[in-house]
Amino acid sequence: MKVGVIVDISIKDDQMEAYLECVRELILLTQRDDEGCIAYDVYRERDGSEIKMLEVWVDQDALDKHCASEHYNRIVPQMGGFYNEPPTVRIFDIL
Repeated sequence: MKVGVIVDISIKDDQMEAYLECVRELILLTQRDDEGCIAYDVYRERDGSEIKMLEVWVDQDALDKHCASEHYNRIVPQMGGFYNEPPTVRIFDIL
């Protein structure tokens, strides 16, 4: 069963450019290297600091492998200092 992930993120105003640099690398490597990635997109609110990440995976195993990947474990911890508060992550079964 396909799996969807929606992440709500609020970025500190002075950290947006640093966050975007990290997330662009994460997107590139995920889309290029992670088998089972159907979609991996990041949306930025036009006039604010809110970010939404939308991911679609062929199954839970593909998502688990992504979360265990070198690039995920190298880049995601770097982003912690950019957040106003911890991100909200929701995982869905896609029917």
